Amino acid sequence: KQVDLVMLTSEAAKSRLECKNEPVVTGLPVRGAMLSADRAACRKKLGIPENRLVILSMGGSLGADAINHAMTELITAEKDNQQLYFIHAMGQYGLAMEEDLKKNGVDPETQENLDLREYIHDMDVCMPAADLLICRSGASSLYEIRALGKASILIPSPNVAENHQYHNAMELVEHKAACMIEEKDLTGTALHSLVEELAAAPERLREMEENARKMAILNSADLIVDNMMQLLPKDATEENA
Repeated sequence: KQVDLVMLTSEAAKSRLECKNEPVVTGLPVRGAMLSADRAACRKKLGIPENRLVILSMGGSLGADAINHAMTELITAEKDNQQLYFIHAMGQYGLAMEEDLKKNGVDPETQENLDLREYIHDMDVCMPAADLLICRSGASSLYEIRALGKASILIPSPNVAENHQYHNAMELVEHKAACMIEEKDLTGTALHSLVEELAAAPERLREMEENARKMAILNSADLIVDNMMQLLPKDATEENA
């Protein structure tokens, strides 16, 4: 309400803010290494055959119990499906997932279609290689999904201010750019059913990718700088020109 300039990642956020001046939609900058990454080259780097459907899943750096439990069930159910390949980040507080998988007959160290990690340090390789993301719906993740044109199953965190991750996810869902499962409805069975549905419908995945890409603003950094420069007094702008 007090600042001169509010910049937003999406048009939908305008209606939820009371601003002194009209807010500007700039999008969110995405690192160039991710934007320029080649899908085939990234898959080769990760050692993933080209004909696999790659599912990248995560719940944040600390992990998310609900996502880890659902992914444990999904990975267990699809352990013998060589058409799928899983890259999952279980997070700092999710290390018990490794033992849970072993109890279900899946050894993360030897399972051929599973790459289980505590944290993904090479997101600029893993995300370009992926066909489907399963993740929270924070602003940064969603903008990477848009910029790279990725299909996704979004599981908004319910533990955030004003349930904003739900509204973030709904914007993509309404544009047919993503699917959503609310955490209260998340089970291994529900996730497995949706993944099976999408895996059997490559044309729907392509539609989601295309719609996500249409929502991206790829010159966000330039727009942010340009809008900030307009706040400077005219003589200061001329000096810096």
